[in-house]
Amino acid sequence: MSAVFGGIYMLRTTADYLIVDDTNVCRGMIDSEGRRLTCKNVIMDHSYTTTHHEGIQSDRFVSRAVLITDKTVRESENEEVTFLTIPPPKPAEEPVRVLEIGHTACASPKGTYVVHLTRKCSSPDAKTDLMPAVELLCQSLEAELDYSCEKPKVLWSMFFSYQDKSDVSLEDLRAGQPGGVHVTGGPGCSVGYEHAVKQAKQIFEQICPGEEFLPPAPNPEDIIYDEPSGDNPGHSNKAGFEDNPGDELKPEESRSGNGDQFSEQEIHKCEDEGGDDSPTPEAAENVGKESSTKDENQTETVLVESISKEYPQGQGGQEE
Repeated sequence: MSAVFGGIYMLRTTADYLIVDDTNVCRGMIDSEGRRLTCKNVIMDHSYTTTHHEGIQSDRFVSRAVLITDKTVRESENEEVTFLTIPPPKPAEEPVRVLEIGHTACASPKGTYVVHLTRKCSSPDAKTDLMPAVELLCQSLEAELDYSCEKPKVLWSMFFSYQDKSDVSLEDLRAGQPGGVHVTGGPGCSVGYEHAVKQAKQIFEQICPGEEFLPPAPNPEDIIYDEPSGDNPGHSNKAGFEDNPGDELKPEESRSGNGDQFSEQEIHKCEDEGGDDSPTPEAAENVGKESSTKDENQTETVLVESISKEYPQGQGGQEE
């Protein structure tokens, strides 16, 4: 949805610094390529912050394991998704939730399965925590493979854990952060999206007060593109970015407001080629197209996947 309606994605790059002004308000960031990105809001997971909040429990963790197996952990007619719950050995402990996705869901090649194990715990040692459940479902990772065994073989495995702050309020997570910085509590142990959507809605209402959250997508024929205003020689597209007035658009990059109008470049091209006022078939095919050029430095909101450092407050946004 974000990409379709003008969102900008910067792949293979991370954010290294937050730019904070003298009033303790975030004004942008510096990415791993040394580029300065100006923005009004930054959204990031709590694990990327350097602020430690007093009173917030830090002894809750989520253990995760991802396995690739050669057969399903439980045969069923529908092999797209299998969900299991393994009871804990002690009543006071948390159960292990198992989610298996087969090749029919396009998650893995045919003949293999992706298995996710998730459990809340008080230790960051995910392998020790989840190994009993793995060996209950699959052949042991330590012993030699037994091809006569009915249990699936583990072809690849990964274990990791992260601190669980999903129950902490967004106000507490945001405490101590510069203005314009929004911190999420992470997904927790949930296998659904309800908690993540709830956090997203709260942050959206802070950034865009009065706007509708996740409105239904419009039909393509109902989308109306903005026309260039007479006061501005540049063209403002639907994403709100302004093109350079000095840039000359090629015919294949030209845009028009609707199907009944043609861009000035297309009409000039037709006149130059034969004086005919009707556009050529090639020009007609380009009606309604938008330029893919966006100014990546004019982003309103940046979703951060990696924050390793922060500027100290009161430095006026200058690098050390």
